[in-house]
Amino acid sequence: MNVVPQEDRILVQVTTTEQLTKSGLVASVNPQRLTTKLARVVAVGDGPVACKFREGATIIMDFHAGTAHPVEGVEYLFLTAKEGLGVVCN
Repeated sequence: MNVVPQEDRILVQVTTTEQLTKSGLVASVNPQRLTTKLARVVAVGDGPVACKFREGATIIMDFHAGTAHPVEGVEYLFLTAKEGLGVVCN
C-alpha cells in the first residue's frame, strides 16, 4: 500500500524509545518523564512542509503528537508540520 500524506502532513515511523545504559542494558523509563521521541520520516505531503522535512530524516516530536494508523501491520503516525519539533542532523 502506498500512502501519501496531504498538504502539511508528514508520515513517520517511531524509532525505539528505550534508553540503554553504558553496559547495554535497557534502563527503566518513567513514562511521566518522557516528553519527546524520535521518528523516521516515511513520506511528506506536497504542501510547504516538503521543503522542511525530507524522507528518511530523523525528527524529534512531542511524545503524544500525531494520529496513529497501521499500514500492513506496521504502526505509523500522521503529524502536522507544527508537531515536528526539529530535525536531527548527523
